[in-house]
Amino acid sequence: MDPVDLKTITYVQDSKDKNRLNEIGYSIGGYFIKDRLYFFSAASPRFQDRERSYLTSDNLNATLKQDQSFWQAYNKMSVDITRSLRANVGYLWSPSSSQGVISAYNGYANRSTSSAASVLGNQARGYFAPQANYNGNIDWTINSTSLLNIKAARFWDNYKALGVLGKSAIEWGTPSTGIVGIPSAIAQAKGFTTIPRVTTTSYDIATRNLIQADFTKYFNFGGGHDFKVGAGRQKNVNKVDKAYPGGGYITLWWDSDLALPNGSKTRGTYGYYQIDDQGTKGTTGGTIDHFYIQDRWNVTKRLGLDVGVRFEQETIPSFRRDIQEIAFKFGWGEKIAPRLGASYDLLGDGRVKLYGSYGMFYDWVKYELSRGTFGGDMWRTYYRPLDSIDSNVVLSLGNGNLPGRNLWPTEYQDWRIPAFGSSQLDPDINPMSSYLVNGGVEWQLNSQLMVAARYTHNALRDTIEDIGTLQDGSEVYIYANPGRGLAKMSSPSGIVPSFELPRPKRVYDAIELSFTRRFADRWFASGSYVISRLWGDYAGLQNSDEVLPGGTNLGYGPSQQITSVAYRPGSSATRAYDLDYYMWDARGNLDVTRTAGVGSASRRQAVWLLYLAI
Repeated sequence: MDPVDLKTITYVQDSKDKNRLNEIGYSIGGYFIKDRLYFFSAASPRFQDRERSYLTSDNLNATLKQDQSFWQAYNKMSVDITRSLRANVGYLWSPSSSQGVISAYNGYANRSTSSAASVLGNQARGYFAPQANYNGNIDWTINSTSLLNIKAARFWDNYKALGVLGKSAIEWGTPSTGIVGIPSAIAQAKGFTTIPRVTTTSYDIATRNLIQADFTKYFNFGGGHDFKVGAGRQKNVNKVDKAYPGGGYITLWWDSDLALPNGSKTRGTYGYYQIDDQGTKGTTGGTIDHFYIQDRWNVTKRLGLDVGVRFEQETIPSFRRDIQEIAFKFGWGEKIAPRLGASYDLLGDGRVKLYGSYGMFYDWVKYELSRGTFGGDMWRTYYRPLDSIDSNVVLSLGNGNLPGRNLWPTEYQDWRIPAFGSSQLDPDINPMSSYLVNGGVEWQLNSQLMVAARYTHNALRDTIEDIGTLQDGSEVYIYANPGRGLAKMSSPSGIVPSFELPRPKRVYDAIELSFTRRFADRWFASGSYVISRLWGDYAGLQNSDEVLPGGTNLGYGPSQQITSVAYRPGSSATRAYDLDYYMWDARGNLDVTRTAGVGSASRRQAVWLLYLAI
């Protein structure tokens, strides 16, 4: 459709983008000293070249090229120190780099709403991300029934953005083409940008250090026991400097009013503009300690039990140590995860096995929440009037130049106020957890054929969310378990009265029927049928409902990634508990039980799989 008259229909065949991918590799292994010192080495680098052409807003053709490289090289050494003592060390080198950014089309066909100069500004952009992983372990066979394993590992990477212009981008939030007397240089459509609106990352360093010890003992006491005990510590550190250059990006709202928190409106002669100073800065680190005991006990020849429990202690770090040294902490008594399993030989001849298990699992608190809730992320919006259509004035906005009076009641609107204190961080917060139940039967019909049936039930117990509300126009977050404690009741930002927040639900049930025909007479086969249902009101760490529509020139900016994405990055920070209307369905119901919930959803799925080999 012709964008001018919106009537004329034509057909355009877009040219095929160039996309060339090359990958090479090798692997080699052997020994330096026979029966003593061994080595293994492998590498698989990948190189990609892409091109894409655009028809820009000034009716020019612009072509972007992108060159990317992804390196992977692994080296390992193993040594038999003695007959009972063995050690291994390994090193994985996996840096990546990119030159040029291929952006998505945001207009008709292969059009871009930006000028050729703005599109070609992406050619200089790129990134470099060195990355390395070191690991080592020692296995000591103490005697014929005892084994000790000690391992340690370190992961390190540092993402750096390259080629981002060090000045503010100016974006048209509304079109200016209809304003009388406006110069052609600034008479642009909605979505036009002077330069690409992107953040720049000076550094984003992430490290993870791990040490773990496991002891295994085999013994007989009322049956055979495979007893294991272990403990370990993991420390994560993040140091980051990521922000929009020039003090933030500018959005021009031509012929538009600014709505204030008190319900009134204000503007300048030609509208208003806003400056969003947004980024992530700071350094922090936290630890997770764990301890576990488990035992596989053969009670009788027909009955076996698996019993275990895992304890964890987690420290959630703060990016604002000047306010609070740590955000909060889960002690040893708050993350206790029991495990229980059993198997039974029904007929005593090994042909029919019944089994079942129960386990509780705790998730770690993601660093994205430490960034967003405890001082790493900052987002301040300043509002000023648009009182001039002089192109020199408009195109010089940003980079510290913010002419006009302040339109906001306070100095700026703060979208990210750190959530420290018992009024924002629930002192009785529970860790995110779920439980899993399995049960089934396996029946060997003959020496080659076995059939089986299995049932699985997985359900969420608790989750952690940042629950937002507006206070004097700024967004304030409560960090809690939805439906409990501080998050028992909602805090609507508008005229909606407070109501009880729903408890999160996420339940998965599945039944699987399968058969396996073992290899004999030169063929084997297997097949399965699974019917499952996933239902509830909480999507989990990744919410597929929070997707920005295509063609809006909008996107989310995940960490350590050069381009934006249409979906909101997952991290227990969904908008479902921030906005009132997310908590109701189209019929005005609150949840899956029609009493309380957040956006009910249910999905049933049936899958057939069949495999045959001759």
